Amino acid sequence: DDMEWLKDPPDHTVKGPHLSVAIAVDLSGSMIGIPIEKAQKAAMSFVKNMDLSNSSIGLLLFADRCVTSQELSQDTRALKKSIDSWTDAMGYESGVGGGNSAHPFDAALEILEDAEHSRFLIVLTDGLWYCAPEALDAAKRCREEGIEIVALGFGKADEEFLRQIATSDANAIFTNLDQLVSSFTTIAQVLTESNYGLLGSA
Repeated sequence: DDMEWLKDPPDHTVKGPHLSVAIAVDLSGSMIGIPIEKAQKAAMSFVKNMDLSNSSIGLLLFADRCVTSQELSQDTRALKKSIDSWTDAMGYESGVGGGNSAHPFDAALEILEDAEHSRFLIVLTDGLWYCAPEALDAAKRCREEGIEIVALGFGKADEEFLRQIATSDANAIFTNLDQLVSSFTTIAQVLTESNYGLLGSA
């Protein structure tokens, strides 16, 4: 028999369960310009730092309504194309509006419904939501379904609200525009290096 394979080092790589993560981005009017550009760069950094052979990423956009920008995917090109299109989704004529009357939690339940293993929702927002009571109820339903919520805020985001929608205080992160890319990169690295364990315990 051919024993050449014995010369190869053993493969000790142990992958965790497949991870399904939805990223929900606030596209209200205050995100126009530099904020949305930074959000796009941050989302792409997240995609690049995830192991897409063992994880899927979906993208949600919300303001006055919530839309699915990309269903769960392991295709880097598809995710990049969706992220590049976010500026086209802003505004009232063909986009999601410019206010804060919608939340992403019901859509997150839908997009993550068929995922069998670890499920995460990362919510990025820069301001106050008019639908806060409804959002809190919907966030609770997500948590009850086993979805871990990471709430990432900057600008005029309410830190207490971030803590209320997040799964834990450790998952409520307040940052700024200059640190947005590094924040998303860190989250991706923590998810990967901890075998998709809870962020708060990593």
